Amino acid sequence: MLAVGVTLGILACALWANWWPLFVVGCFLFAPLPHILFGWCYSDDFAGFVDERSRGLKDVADFLTGSALAAGFGLPIILMHTDVHAWLNRATVLPGQQIDLGPMFMSMVGGAVVYLSVVAYVYVCHKGQEEADFSM
Repeated sequence: MLAVGVTLGILACALWANWWPLFVVGCFLFAPLPHILFGWCYSDDFAGFVDERSRGLKDVADFLTGSALAAGFGLPIILMHTDVHAWLNRATVLPGQQIDLGPMFMSMVGGAVVYLSVVAYVYVCHKGQEEADFSM
């Protein structure tokens, strides 16, 4: 599934000869990382150190994940409506250099597939670890 999502992201760039939608795949790859990195704080090993009322790191992880997901869905829409090359070069835009509707949808779907496959992988691996702990 991860390969399908990355392929959709690359095809969104290659078919229209515009590499701006590739940033979307990066946003969706970054999205699950805060929960993976801050997840150790809420494991059973650190139960005495983390109070149920103090959810600071969990809230930061939720905020960063939500921000990355919002950027992943919002960036293609913004790039479709923005004249990127005129903004960068302060010159006239060559025809066909804007992000079209096709790459916008392909990069959003590809990014969502990447995010969901990473989340599914982490969920399945974490579920397997919990079952292994209970069998001991």
